[in-house]
Amino acid sequence: MFFTSVELKDESLQCSDVIFATPHHITARILENSVTKSKIPVLEEMGSKIDKLCTDIGRMEYRSLIGIHSFYRGDRVPKDFTFAVMVDQPLIQMVFNRNSELSSPIEEGVQWVTVPVSAADEYLKMEDEEILQQLDKVLLQLWPENADVERIDHLIVRTPKATFAPTPGSAELRPNASFLGNNIAIAGCWTKTDWPSTMEGAVRSGLNAAAHILEIEWDSDKPWQQWPLRPQRGDAKWPTW
Repeated sequence: MFFTSVELKDESLQCSDVIFATPHHITARILENSVTKSKIPVLEEMGSKIDKLCTDIGRMEYRSLIGIHSFYRGDRVPKDFTFAVMVDQPLIQMVFNRNSELSSPIEEGVQWVTVPVSAADEYLKMEDEEILQQLDKVLLQLWPENADVERIDHLIVRTPKATFAPTPGSAELRPNASFLGNNIAIAGCWTKTDWPSTMEGAVRSGLNAAAHILEIEWDSDKPWQQWPLRPQRGDAKWPTW
């Protein structure tokens, strides 16, 4: 056993195992000063592993996301509309009627329209008004008859370091959950999951970390032990919109 505690600002947490489930740049920041340089073999080995991991992390990239939330007094998109994918629209890539996913609107008479923007690096510095103009242009093309519906509020959420970027050659930089040793595991969509930066990859990374800590063999292409059965279309709890 190597790691036996986690040092916080005001306290020390004693533990038998540690799982790092943090973005890769945060993981590197934590680990960089966790082991003092030493000639003791076990410390020297751990220091070398941390140095390699931090070096590899330094070569990894992020991609940003933008979330566009627009609120209307009335129906800017048809009530029965759910979502659409845009063709040849670099910024307004998809449009969602979030009201269609809710059992009741966030406020009576208010419609919530959202747009998720992937790989949004080039748009991070755009002003809110410019982004909203692009949204208005698309909505006007799709539903000109609703052009007079008033926008009453908006929220633009910019996340520069939103997702790990699985660029060509990055596979060799992604560590296994067990890279650092017996009682410490690494989790996150940026680790070696055989998936890109997705929610599914993040779940798989967590299971890889759990299997390492529990010292069990698990084939990541097979269900986790005692995993709940997947819901099937038509089940009582299967949501429909």
